[in-house]
Amino acid sequence: MMTCKDCIHQTVCFDWCRGFGQESELCKHFSDKAEWFHLYAKNHGIAYYPIGYGDKAQVIEEPIYGLGIKNGKHYIIDECRDFYEIGEEVFLTKEAVEKVVERRKSNEL
Repeated sequence: MMTCKDCIHQTVCFDWCRGFGQESELCKHFSDKAEWFHLYAKNHGIAYYPIGYGDKAQVIEEPIYGLGIKNGKHYIIDECRDFYEIGEEVFLTKEAVEKVVERRKSNEL
């Protein structure tokens, strides 16, 4: 059973619910904090994908259409509604993806 301790509004609602014991189904403001995650930079609108290997390794940029959580992992959702795991298949900064591309060019993978 989820309670106020599991809610993203826990700190803000403390005065309203007078403690951390109210059952989630009784609270109209409940939002499970396990479904939310914090991006470490603001205004992410572009995702960076490493593609290819060896001399053909490169970076492509695509707009982010959504963010999601699946099996406890954070994902980017692309225009085709495909999921790509952040930090594995897609990156939020160009610097991070360029490191992967350099490894692929030097065949370190």
